[in-house]
Amino acid sequence: EFQDLARQSIAIHTRSLVILLFLSGGLIIAWSRVRKAHGVMLFAAAILIFFDLYFAGYEFNANLKSPDAYYPRSNLINFLEERQALEGGRARTRQTRSLLMTRNAGVLYRIQTMEGYLSPLRLSITTPPLYSDELMNVKYRIKVDDKTDSAVLVSNPITMPSAYVVRNFVVAEGRENVAEAMQDSTFDFRTTVTLDAKPSLDIQPESFPASEKPNFTNYEPNSMTIMVDMESPGLLVLGEVYYPAWQAYVDGKTERIYRANDTMRAIPLSAGTHTVELRYESASFRMGVMISCVGLVVVVFNLGMLLRRRK
Repeated sequence: EFQDLARQSIAIHTRSLVILLFLSGGLIIAWSRVRKAHGVMLFAAAILIFFDLYFAGYEFNANLKSPDAYYPRSNLINFLEERQALEGGRARTRQTRSLLMTRNAGVLYRIQTMEGYLSPLRLSITTPPLYSDELMNVKYRIKVDDKTDSAVLVSNPITMPSAYVVRNFVVAEGRENVAEAMQDSTFDFRTTVTLDAKPSLDIQPESFPASEKPNFTNYEPNSMTIMVDMESPGLLVLGEVYYPAWQAYVDGKTERIYRANDTMRAIPLSAGTHTVELRYESASFRMGVMISCVGLVVVVFNLGMLLRRRK
């Protein structure tokens, strides 16, 4: 679907791209060969950049409706804001074509939902193959009446907390193997988790839910901190999407994050009180920052040399 859109976009905009490249190249060549009239060329470059950006985005928000009218604050939004401030959790407000909120209203009002802005850059799979609402801490979800085609929000009483402890695990790597393990009659999502590898600690299984209650002391988009008092070695399971750029630090020391239930995170913990900190630390982002800084230094140096020559 996205490949077809990309081909269509390339077919429509190729001529504009060629014209912009030709004009930009001409300006660069003129700048390097003509010693005068640099001010005129800078003005022409500014005009070129303006039209480039304008034609790329002038239709992006062509709706005459104001944002306040398009995203009205409803009783549902007020309710979810209040409940999530008190108890956390997520909400599922969409099922196929039935929506309880305007598209992307959750992003605007900072409400945690299972829906989000559709983009080809997003992860294709973000939920476990089974028990997705329960494992991802969906406290409220949409219910559609097939006869009347009406939708309401209902509570999900069996959802798991945002962070919890288990001591039963099954090693299963790959979504198909994880789904097969979770379909087994002995698998209880409240007490068992699948892992992509055997944990580093010796964890003794137990047949009943763990009594530990992990507590979030910090929860931000790029970092989170959890306090937990472990009675014995176990697995701290988080209803958060697994991604390699996330790093875990247990009492200040690096600890591996295991892939749990195919799309979640699990961290092995020994007995005792622990502070678990997770931070998004992307190596590619750091590399981009370094390249940008080097480029900035080069630009500043060249400008300094140019001013020195003119003086």
